[in-house]
Amino acid sequence: MGMDSSRGSSMGMDSSGRTVSLGMDSSSGRQSYDERTLSMGPFAMLNQPVPLAMPSDKDWLTPLHCFVRLHCVEVFTATDNDVATPSKGKRKPIQVGQIGIRCPHCHIFDANGNSKARERGSVYYPTTISSIYNATMNLLQRHLHNCPAVPDDIMRRYETLKADDARSGTSKRYWIESALSLGLVDTPNGIRHSALRPPPLP
Repeated sequence: MGMDSSRGSSMGMDSSGRTVSLGMDSSSGRQSYDERTLSMGPFAMLNQPVPLAMPSDKDWLTPLHCFVRLHCVEVFTATDNDVATPSKGKRKPIQVGQIGIRCPHCHIFDANGNSKARERGSVYYPTTISSIYNATMNLLQRHLHNCPAVPDDIMRRYETLKADDARSGTSKRYWIESALSLGLVDTPNGIRHSALRPPPLP
């Protein structure tokens, strides 16, 4: 496995023939995404959950999706408590440090920062960065309207924006590039948060 010093990342192949990278290249400006390219680290835990929203959302997304990314979904890294929580439909066990998305309204935390309660369909662990968009849509469709913790004003605003949503402004490519700029990377075991400096948005 050789090191390309001009890019600052080490590349190779895993057992399935997919490219693996020892980190994220931030020196070239625009991050080229290929879900066959997997990062092998180093990784870091998020100090706290963060929204998907970014200031540039308004330039690429509909008002509905800007609102959703700010108020209706958050990114987190799985803890021991999350790993111990049963998760239906998962082919692989969840690992500590794996990135998930969840409803920010119905997760109550104890003194140790562990989530004590969750509603059905409120947590998803996308397998790749390219599936974050679909996971978010699933959360909205299967959970949001049934979540008793969503404030009334959030639900009213969501319904208003949904009724006016043109959909033509949705850029799934932007969902990928903004996730990369948050430091998220694909790995052999789901999405992780890179310890390296993330690339800027193009």
